[in-house]
Amino acid sequence: MPDPKHCCAAVLLAFTPLSAVMADAQAADLTGMRSNTHLAGYAFVDYVSPENGDGAFTQAGFNPIFHYLYDDRVLVEAELEIALDEQGQTETNLEYATIDLFLSDTTVLVAGKFLSPLGNFRQNLHPAWINRFASAPVGFAHDGAAPTNDIGVQLRGVFAGTPVGRITYALALTNGPTLAA
Repeated sequence: MPDPKHCCAAVLLAFTPLSAVMADAQAADLTGMRSNTHLAGYAFVDYVSPENGDGAFTQAGFNPIFHYLYDDRVLVEAELEIALDEQGQTETNLEYATIDLFLSDTTVLVAGKFLSPLGNFRQNLHPAWINRFASAPVGFAHDGAAPTNDIGVQLRGVFAGTPVGRITYALALTNGPTLAA
């Protein structure tokens, strides 16, 4: 069976309204606390055109990402996934929601529902505005062998200045994947 042509259009939305920046600066002056909020996200549309068939839009989605940083020590972040499937049904999913505690410049303790630390794809390449492949790598698609996200805690960081360069790590204690009956 020939591979379908696949086109994915994605829009990166990253903004912090000027009024929010000014309000944060004023609040920092008045209270002496340093906190910041940020709204980012992306939207996408998929179009598939098989060689021997009619092309169709297969899905569309909007993923707002919320960040709150307190005193450069604690980051609260969450991504909401709102998608429209081929049948026109809306699906809403919490992709991740975490509290990150910065223990040092190179170490972070993460707790909550986080993207699976297995492999590089899920954490760094899976968003539609980054991933330009027609599908996720084998085992990394939704409902694949590797979990999309996990609930638990993880310690992640980097060893810099080693003889082989930078070494990153992620140690996680999670609920793990489950099999649906």
